[in-house]
Amino acid sequence: MAFQECANFTLKTCDLGNNVYNTYGFSSSTNNLFIWTNFNLKQALGTLWDKYDTYRLTLMVSAATALSGTPATNDDKLPLIKLTGFQYLNCNYDQRTGQKTPYTYVGVQSFLQSNFASSQFYNFTNSITILKGDPFINIQIELEKVSNNTLATTSVGTFPQQAFIFRIDGIPKQKQ
Repeated sequence: MAFQECANFTLKTCDLGNNVYNTYGFSSSTNNLFIWTNFNLKQALGTLWDKYDTYRLTLMVSAATALSGTPATNDDKLPLIKLTGFQYLNCNYDQRTGQKTPYTYVGVQSFLQSNFASSQFYNFTNSITILKGDPFINIQIELEKVSNNTLATTSVGTFPQQAFIFRIDGIPKQKQ
């Protein structure tokens, strides 16, 4: 197998302001909406920035500290991880509206048991194609119910702290 250069980055919700913007971004008071502001994509990509214009972005792992209490409904136990902020290529068509959207879904977070930490390993199954754009972006993650496109909720009012580990691979330009 040939060597393939890649980049990795981790988004941690504990870095964000709780219901207020701080230097790194914002987390809702219920920990179901996160915004990392002024994320330096060029810095995160390192040497890949100058070598490629198209990339494969893969959510490798999502993890959460222990949930105290329980999600409000069964629908809240496995919310979709909705990702906004990147310039997507061919990966965000919404069948309901018949339109492309500025977001895509990259995985599912698991809150099946209270008082237990959880993690999901995706093994390259949740890859999307992104384009090089602005070097500074705002990345937003929402935990969204499968049943009705609203934010997931808990009976105790807040989801635990979470981390999302991403890998980025450059996609070579095809020869004409």
